Amino acid sequence: MQELRRIEYLVTTFFGAGYFPKAPGTFASLVAFIPVLLIPNHLRLVILLPAVVIISILAIPLIARVEKDKGSDPSIVVIDEVLGVWLIYCSPYIPISILSFISGITLFRLFDILKPSIIGKINAKSGAIYVLLDDLLAAVVTTILLHLLYFILKFIILIAFS
Repeated sequence: MQELRRIEYLVTTFFGAGYFPKAPGTFASLVAFIPVLLIPNHLRLVILLPAVVIISILAIPLIARVEKDKGSDPSIVVIDEVLGVWLIYCSPYIPISILSFISGITLFRLFDILKPSIIGKINAKSGAIYVLLDDLLAAVVTTILLHLLYFILKFIILIAFS
C-alpha cells in the first residue's frame, strides 16, 4: 500500500483498481464506466475526449516509472483500460444503456485480451506509449463496431415499424 502513496502508482493503478486480485484490467474497465454514467450525454465528448488525451500524455512517464519497478506492462497498470473505456463512451452516438455497457466492455476486453492484427503488433513493442496505444486502438475498433451495431439496429427498427 505504500506504493499507492506515490503519484505514479495512484494514477497507473487508477486509485488502486489495478491491485484487484483477479482480472484487474476487466475490473478497472468496469470501474471506468462509473464516471461515464455521471456525465450528461451531450457533455460526454467535451469532457471525456480531452480527459483521455491529457491523462494519456501525463500517464506515459508515470507508466515508464512503474515499468522500471515492476517490469514491462505490469498487470497493476490499468490506466490504459480506463482510458480505453472513456474513449469508447465519449461518443454521443453510443447510448448509455445496459446493452451498450455489456457490448462495449465485452468487445473492448476481447480486443484487449486477444490483441488481433495491429493491436497485437503494437502490444509486442516495449515502452510506456505502447502500453497505452494498444488499448486506445482496441477502444477505437470497439467504438467503430458499436456504431455499426447501433446503425444496423436502428435500420432494422425503422424497417420493422414502417
